[in-house]
Amino acid sequence: MKPILAPMLLCAIMVTPVLADVLADDKGAYAGVTLGHASTGSIGAKALTNSSNNIYGFWGGYQFNGNFAVEATQSNVGKFVYFPNVSAKSEVLSLTAMGMLPVFRNNAIYAKLGLAATKSELSSNALSATGANRIALTYGAGAQYRIMPGIAARVEWDRYTSAINNSDGSHQDYVSSIWTLGATIKF
Repeated sequence: MKPILAPMLLCAIMVTPVLADVLADDKGAYAGVTLGHASTGSIGAKALTNSSNNIYGFWGGYQFNGNFAVEATQSNVGKFVYFPNVSAKSEVLSLTAMGMLPVFRNNAIYAKLGLAATKSELSSNALSATGANRIALTYGAGAQYRIMPGIAARVEWDRYTSAINNSDGSHQDYVSSIWTLGATIKF
């Protein structure tokens, strides 16, 4: 075990000046847009069918250094069929902390963790169920490529929990996963 520690320490020392140069460029406020694909799971035993998988969203944040940022996102989470002739849609507003790991000079991978407020709406009250507001944990992961200073492209996966209200006052959760491509501009 000890023979492995010396080469690892040497690699860390050699990489530090390169990472310091990369991380120094990554401070400041940013904003972006995203387009993507959503998939929705089930409500109880009822599997949901997406009627529109296309989603769009916006985000803004502040990157404190090359390893940490805070980000707010507004996005729709797609539309789906709940029962015949009843469709639903959800929108989300989230606040997340992002941990980033630079990989080579222009790339980074990241993970996100935070809270999301979702709002779901049903197209009909025929089922004696209604849309609901829900605040729940959200998380995601992605990769970012810096195209040029101040402009980057992203690919990202996020998971959100939404709900509907039943007539008896209880609620049923459903989970949506979204895959997106986006562009970020730093100010």
